[in-house]
Amino acid sequence: NHAEGFTVLARTRNRSLELDKRSDGLYFRAELQPEIQAHRDLFTAVKAGLIDKMSFGFRVAEDGDEYDRTTHTRRIKNISRIYDLSLVDFPAYNQTFVEARSRLERFAGEDQLRKLLEVKLNITKVRLSL
Repeated sequence: NHAEGFTVLARTRNRSLELDKRSDGLYFRAELQPEIQAHRDLFTAVKAGLIDKMSFGFRVAEDGDEYDRTTHTRRIKNISRIYDLSLVDFPAYNQTFVEARSRLERFAGEDQLRKLLEVKLNITKVRLSL
């Protein structure tokens, strides 16, 4: 939520954050630290659907955008640098979404096993994926 003093969740510098610019949008994967309470709290809020949007700060590449004067719409075609990704309740871009998943969930086939794995998320490393 762009709050001052908010705990950093992940960084590209230490490889806990992976960014993937695709033709249909910006995707990211963040590895949260289970020993940091703020990480567990955010994961829980995302999992519950309380936080489901995001904002991001970026610089558009030279000639990386186009503007349609008829619709007054700017289309970003190329980003040169991403400064910030934030999970928020009031997003700058309503088209965004974020969801929480664990690598373990891929192997859960039954509801009972899924519930067990969700309990284990609090003590294992989790991934926040878009």
